[in-house]
Amino acid sequence: AYAISSLMRTDFDSVGISGGAWIHVYYYSNSGALLNDYGQAGHKDSGWTKYVYTFKPIQDGFYEIRPEMTNASGKVYFDNIRFSNGVQTVEYYTPMITM
Repeated sequence: AYAISSLMRTDFDSVGISGGAWIHVYYYSNSGALLNDYGQAGHKDSGWTKYVYTFKPIQDGFYEIRPEMTNASGKVYFDNIRFSNGVQTVEYYTPMITM
């Protein structure tokens, strides 16, 4: 298994429907076709919050990991973005939201 984790802090001016900020994980086939995507969402203003997403690797393909803000305005801060092999034990956990 792999884990992607990050600290995120948000200071939104406005957030639209399905808007927010997240660490977005994209799964692609070897040919470059998008297979699936998941994101860890922050939809409201928050202090520093740790987000962790654990997943099983795909056999053939690759990942792209992007910090993003969509359908929102304001500021988003990301820190300590980590991609690690294995399941992480964390102090607190916020589940990933399927996009």
